[in-house]
Amino acid sequence: MTLLNNQSRAFRQALLRSERLRIMILLCVLAAVLLIRIIRTAIAWNPENASGLLWIGLFSIGLALYELFVLRAIRVAIQNGQDLSHYSWLVNILVESCIPGLIIAFMSSSSTSLEFRAVTNPLFSLYFLLIILSTLRLSPRVSRLCGICAAASYLAAAYYHGWQPASMLENLSLFDPQKIVVPYAVSLLICGVVAGVVAREIRKQVEAALREAETRREMEYLQHDLEVARSIQQSLLPKSMPQVPGFDLAAWNKPADQTGGDYYDWQALPDGRILIALADVTGHGIGPALLAAVCRAYSRASFGQQNDFLKAMEQVNTAIAADIGEGRFVTFVAGIRPNRPELELLFSRPRPALSLLAEA
Repeated sequence: MTLLNNQSRAFRQALLRSERLRIMILLCVLAAVLLIRIIRTAIAWNPENASGLLWIGLFSIGLALYELFVLRAIRVAIQNGQDLSHYSWLVNILVESCIPGLIIAFMSSSSTSLEFRAVTNPLFSLYFLLIILSTLRLSPRVSRLCGICAAASYLAAAYYHGWQPASMLENLSLFDPQKIVVPYAVSLLICGVVAGVVAREIRKQVEAALREAETRREMEYLQHDLEVARSIQQSLLPKSMPQVPGFDLAAWNKPADQTGGDYYDWQALPDGRILIALADVTGHGIGPALLAAVCRAYSRASFGQQNDFLKAMEQVNTAIAADIGEGRFVTFVAGIRPNRPELELLFSRPRPALSLLAEA
């Protein structure tokens, strides 16, 4: 059996929770079997039944304590986000698979003929319950291993009661107890194989559900990040427009997606002039939004430090061209309202800046 170390943490946690459920079901079945045996012994009281009840009670208590110990280890592993060791799983499989065999070998009624004890003990059905519950371990290998261990422990119990493998070659009736033992063991093997098929299908469904949940969670994280990026990008836009004599200025921005590559900005220069900037980055999404923010930063830094409008534009152009990759570009336009009725425009895409002068 493998411990699914290559699976996600969510899958390992689901595996532990499934194992916890399996043990709880087993404990409930054990309590029900013990209760039924107590009622039967009370109704048909005799020394043999009382002795059998005592041994079954002691055995049940020991098994319950062992399962509670495993259950506690699983609970701690779930809380700490850890796994059970490979040997813990293996020991648990071997111990549980041998339980019905021990009952058949040492707790059969003495009133039953020796050769019939291996085929008439009603607790033989406990094998099938354990194999069915093994599907909750979500591992086809575990279910097949449970079937193999169950068949081996049953043959060992039958051998303890006198069954001999050579009896299969003897000319006996098909209904002879010596002939029935092997079909019983084969049925356990078949049950293990079938349980493995069921476990594989359950595992596929669990993995699909976990993948869907993981994808949904990632989409929620991405949506949250996009909303944060959108709010940051919107906060970078001016809250108001400057008052420029002779001009009516208005601006509006609505990206096609949560974020976009378009932005506008204005700033008052140290010499009293007003700079108006407009940029369009190719594409949509977070990448263009980052480039737009970078372009805004370069623009504010360059125009705020340079008195030469054309030289400042060249600095912005050079800085942006060094940052963007192949196949991307930024169309950037800047306008300055000087202290006279003119508007000076420069634009870059990116290439040597061009300057235009327009009468107001």
